[in-house]
Amino acid sequence: MARYVPREGWITKWRRYQGHRFYFLQEGRAATRGEAWEDLLFAAAWKPHDRYFKGKEYRVNAGQIITSQHDLAARWQWSRTKVASFLEDLEAHGEASHETRRVKGHVATLITVHGLVDYATPAELGKARSRPTLQATIEEVKKGSTKPLSSNKVERLVQWTSEKMGKTKKKG
Repeated sequence: MARYVPREGWITKWRRYQGHRFYFLQEGRAATRGEAWEDLLFAAAWKPHDRYFKGKEYRVNAGQIITSQHDLAARWQWSRTKVASFLEDLEAHGEASHETRRVKGHVATLITVHGLVDYATPAELGKARSRPTLQATIEEVKKGSTKPLSSNKVERLVQWTSEKMGKTKKKG
């Protein structure tokens, strides 16, 4: 029987996940195409800033990465040809674009992940960090917290309780 896989919604994944024992870099193996894409998403800047690469300063905007195809090949344990092919595939599907330049004896590739800022702007990231999770709300209630809960917390707690008791179907 096929399992239902949600096609909408999002999850928050910390960049710290790169240090997890299951992350391909920690396992010492080559990255899959999906892991390479995820690695680019982790590496993409979330706000404009200056970045030094090979002794030269670059300005990167949100959604951009300054690197080299050689460095990506070493990181992902791929050939440079496979990296170039992967970047071309991302570009063909409108997911990312790249520009490679020779600068002072080295090659730099600027990768732009398309749509990254549409998924999580810095303002949204700040809201997501400051918003308490449902689990934190449940823990507060279990501990007997006497501080009043916001109406949003109450709604989420009631929904969670109802779902656990099987009285309502889960939304989404």
